[in-house]
Amino acid sequence: MKKIEENMLKKDTSSKILAWYAASKEWISTIEFYLDSFFTMKNIIDRYLDKILKNENLDEIRECVMRLQDIRYSCSEALEKVKLHKGVLVEFQDKKLQPIASLEKEHLRLKKIMGTCHKNFKEIKNEVFSITEHTLQISKEENLAIELEKIKVARNN
Repeated sequence: MKKIEENMLKKDTSSKILAWYAASKEWISTIEFYLDSFFTMKNIIDRYLDKILKNENLDEIRECVMRLQDIRYSCSEALEKVKLHKGVLVEFQDKKLQPIASLEKEHLRLKKIMGTCHKNFKEIKNEVFSITEHTLQISKEENLAIELEKIKVARNN
């Protein structure tokens, strides 16, 4: 009877480790996507910086860029921690090195960090796109006004 209980416990532990491993792989992929996206957002700001500065407050843009850099740094740190956790999970599965309680605690801590990364990603993405969308809309309206003025001048000539 004791042997059966030990086997059940091993299977339960093994399935937890596999689930945490799968979650860790997904988190790594998500953070790498966020990091690529942060690079793209920074390029968008850089590309439209002259137009943005015409229509937006310089301090607001500076704060946005600084937040973007801070969030990118936090996500990079999280990526390293998740990669390390994933490696520990592999070692545990292979060699049974750590007690399960400490692994579970670390996994839950990383899950919270991932929640923060996700929240920050959504906020900064919305902020960057809001700023650039507003700027491009104003630019579009200015270009339309210029074109309409050209049409009026052409009709009067």
